[in-house]
Amino acid sequence: RPIILNGIDEFVHKGDLADRAVFLHLPPIAPEVRREEAEFWRSFRELQPKILGGMLDAVVGALREYPSVQLAKLPRMADFARFGEALGRGMGWRPEAFLGAYLENRMDATASTLDDSVFGTFLLERLSYWNAEDSQTKSPAEWLAGFNKYKEHKATTSARWPKTPAMLGNELRRLAPTLREHGVIVTFGKNRKSRLITITLLPGFDDDYSGATP
Repeated sequence: RPIILNGIDEFVHKGDLADRAVFLHLPPIAPEVRREEAEFWRSFRELQPKILGGMLDAVVGALREYPSVQLAKLPRMADFARFGEALGRGMGWRPEAFLGAYLENRMDATASTLDDSVFGTFLLERLSYWNAEDSQTKSPAEWLAGFNKYKEHKATTSARWPKTPAMLGNELRRLAPTLREHGVIVTFGKNRKSRLITITLLPGFDDDYSGATP
């Protein structure tokens, strides 16, 4: 059941929604090609049979290719990704053309979510100093105390900076799906004394955030 959300500014700020969306950035309509609504619908009704026929041809091609499409790694909305890849091949696109465009779209979307988070941007910066596949487990209070040591960093003085361990945990839960796309795994657990948060870098930690100089 696809839903279309329309807006001018970037209004999808929840990582879990961004991870399930396809973002289209449309060019503005030039004044010389604008049309009144009545003219638009008249033109659309004339073209509607060809549009429907083209869509049905694309679906037939996708159904033909679908059994042969096997994705090495399944993204979220795996069935959508596989069917989209089959549709692309049925239209004559090279293998993995659709999948590559889809994954790039998702990466751009998750990057925007991180850019909108003061804490998320700070975290990626600090993780860029870790070694590949590093993993650390701490309580929310320990993580927050460690991050607050960077008092000279403008992020820690922001009004949107998490002020309590609970706020830190909530922010990490919100960002966890987005961070996963950039090679950062956040898991939550607990022991007898407190809750625990484990942050782990995957071997494919995003190159955009690796190799920084402390």
